[in-house]
Amino acid sequence: MKRIGKMIVVFILIHFSFFVHSQNKSFCIGSNHCGLNLGDPLNSKGLKLNLFDKNIHSLSGVNLALSCSTENTRGFSLGIFAVDSKNYDGLAIGGLFVSSDSIFNGIGFGGFFVGSESKFNGIGVAGLSVVSDTMNGVFFSIYGNTKWNHSLIKELNGVAIGGITGINCETINGLAIGALNYSIHQKGVTIGIANYTENLNGFQIGLWNVVANKKRFKRMPFVNFNFE
Repeated sequence: MKRIGKMIVVFILIHFSFFVHSQNKSFCIGSNHCGLNLGDPLNSKGLKLNLFDKNIHSLSGVNLALSCSTENTRGFSLGIFAVDSKNYDGLAIGGLFVSSDSIFNGIGFGGFFVGSESKFNGIGVAGLSVVSDTMNGVFFSIYGNTKWNHSLIKELNGVAIGGITGINCETINGLAIGALNYSIHQKGVTIGIANYTENLNGFQIGLWNVVANKKRFKRMPFVNFNFE
C-alpha cells in the first residue's frame, strides 16, 4: 500500500504543476498552464475559473468568471457581470456587457451592451445597444445601434435591427430596421418610422423618408428610392 501511495504522489508531481506568481496568482492542474486554471495565469489553455480577471495576456479555451478580462481570447467566455477583451475570437456571454478594445470576431450576447472599439465581425445581440466603428454581420438590440456620445458608427455591412433610436451610421450597406434611421451613405434598404440619408442607392420604407441627394421628391411618405 505504501508503494502504491508513493507511486500516486510521484504521478501527481510529474503530471500536475502548481504555479504562484508575484503579479499573476494562479493555481494550475496541468502543465504550462494547460489544463484547469484557477485565478490569474498570464496565459491559460483549457478551462479557467476565477472571480475577477486581472493581468491575463492570452486565453485559449473556456473562461468562467464573475468578470472575464483578458488581452487576447480564443474560445468561450461566460462573465456573470461582463466579458472584456482587447481581441476576441469566439463566443462571449456577459450578464451586463461584452466589449472589445480592438477587434471582435464571433458571437456576443450582452444583457445591456455589446461592442468593439474598432471592428465587430459576426453576430451581436444586446438588450440596449450593439456598436462598433465597423460592423460586419447581423446585429440586434432593443435600444438601437447608436453610440452614446452621438457620434456615428462608421460602417455597417449586413443586417441591423435596432429599436427606439434605430440605426445611426455614416455608411449603411445592407438592411437596417429601426424606429429612426440616419446615414450619410446608404446602399440597400432601411425600414422605420422615419428614414434619412444624404446619399441613397436603394429604398427607404417608413412613415416619412428623406433623401437629400435627390433632385425631386426628396421627402416622401411610405416609400422613397434612388439609384445612382
